[in-house]
Amino acid sequence: MSKQLKSGLYWDQLYRQLNESNEPALWDVKPSRAIEKDFHIFEPHFNSSLHLIDIGCGTGLQTLYLSKHYSNVTGIDASKKAIFSAKHLTNHKGLRFEVMDMLDTETSIKIHKKVGDSNVYMRGVLHQIPYKYRTSFVQNLKILLGQHGAIFMIETAPNIREYISELVQNHPEVPQALENTLSSNFPPLGVSKKELLSWFPKEEYQTLVIQETSLKTNIILSSGDFVELPAMYLLTKSIHSKSV
Repeated sequence: MSKQLKSGLYWDQLYRQLNESNEPALWDVKPSRAIEKDFHIFEPHFNSSLHLIDIGCGTGLQTLYLSKHYSNVTGIDASKKAIFSAKHLTNHKGLRFEVMDMLDTETSIKIHKKVGDSNVYMRGVLHQIPYKYRTSFVQNLKILLGQHGAIFMIETAPNIREYISELVQNHPEVPQALENTLSSNFPPLGVSKKELLSWFPKEEYQTLVIQETSLKTNIILSSGDFVELPAMYLLTKSIHSKSV
């Protein structure tokens, strides 16, 4: 099975099922509960003259928010189905959506040649990438960053599988969709602080912030609270990056 089949087609099937059931993906939350809460962290460090890429944009809710603050924004996702939905969000001239597999180095190079160094926003993507592919994924991400881009990324913490197991066990109202993530082809494989820092070594990158946080979902418990997954965020940029 090819790398593309392991990602794009899997997510196409998932989004198709969600559309048929008229349900949003559990990560499709309103910007007010996601990117708006983090914007103040990365905004001072994102050079507004650079292109901005939202990796794993899904149906584009967070990407649309970014386009209101930056003039050139591209949302990319491995799922054609998700990008099809995202393209119907707006006709904003500075906002584009493209199908892209982040394991495709040639496409990363082509995009960098087209738009130059880019800032990157990424929310809940790497934890779905099998360990043996993560290095390739990050190397392609660095191609997009170039010498002057900064990245803000949020990923689920290493204890994500245990957290979900306990959540499902203690809350029978948690929908099957979340429980299925434990047995799907792409179970959540959390990202550790050590792993994050190893991808962006201090000899090449300046770590601005690395901190525990949570990934918001749209799943509501019987208590009325939303499920929030344990996570970590990292804000870093090349040591060669110019000040904003």
